[in-house]
Amino acid sequence: MGNNEVKEPWLDEALTEYSTVLYYENVYGRKTGQRIYEDFIYNPYRFYEQSLGRLPGPVLRPLEEFGTWGEYDAIVYSRGAIMLKQLESSIGKEKFREALRFYFRQNIYKNATTADFIKAVNKATGADWTDYIYNKMLKNTQPLHKAA
Repeated sequence: MGNNEVKEPWLDEALTEYSTVLYYENVYGRKTGQRIYEDFIYNPYRFYEQSLGRLPGPVLRPLEEFGTWGEYDAIVYSRGAIMLKQLESSIGKEKFREALRFYFRQNIYKNATTADFIKAVNKATGADWTDYIYNKMLKNTQPLHKAA
């Protein structure tokens, strides 16, 4: 499964970071997974955001709209993973995993899009999360404590 990493890089990187946390949870336990999440994703992102002096940009944007590697890294990898973790909390771990399985099955040997990801979440939950995912997560420019 692939995607357009230039147009929608969050699909690669945020899902990779989120998957890393899942790996640590499954192999080393929930506490270790939480520590990895806080030490390598959440806390570094909060530090980045607090040092900005301006609003962070949205997660959903093409590669050329990021000014620096640091901005790209913080927003796409970390904020994207944080928002996936928040979505998991909102819909439940099992429903979120079901959505990821559906997303994978429906897009194997294809290039997936953000719309495909949202379709998978909607299918798994039986509800419409489109507005929440697009506007409260991916297009939101508010600081993390005010987002989602």
